[in-house]
Amino acid sequence: MTLDSQQNRPRLNVGARRRGLLITVLVFVILTCAGIYEFRQLRESLSSGYRMEGLRKEITVDLFDSVSVGLRQFYSHRGHYPSTEGKYYYDSIKQYVSVPEVYVYADSMDGSGHGIAVAKPVGESFNFHDIEHTYLGVGSSDMTIRYKRLTPDSYLLYSIGENKLDEAGGGDDVVYKH
Repeated sequence: MTLDSQQNRPRLNVGARRRGLLITVLVFVILTCAGIYEFRQLRESLSSGYRMEGLRKEITVDLFDSVSVGLRQFYSHRGHYPSTEGKYYYDSIKQYVSVPEVYVYADSMDGSGHGIAVAKPVGESFNFHDIEHTYLGVGSSDMTIRYKRLTPDSYLLYSIGENKLDEAGGGDDVVYKH
């Protein structure tokens, strides 16, 4: 490093600037290659018979695991599972669990108590921690993760199936085994 005699401040020599530029380019190339590889893997798995149903089930299992952690945390703090059932139970546990916001939805309640879906801002962060009536959906707000407290010490967790009907864990609903 040398000092710039006119402005009395450090000045990087040409070799240091080139190394910095080379490192920046190298990091960019590595990240780009990793993204292309992941995209190719996704494209190959979708074209080789691994359809969206399989992907949706994987996401469902991941969300089940996250919700289960949140429910256990709630239980350890309060001695029972949440009393709010259906799809809005998530309000009770969201402080205990980390779920990507893409799977979180919210409703605004009308005068008769019916939920009206809150539109998520496109390309902006959706701060679901500050609003009520939040719930989890697997790819859409119709395929929600539902919770039912069976006893103070047990619960049923299931996802609405492909037919988009709430069959209380029956039919084509996907049930979480805990």
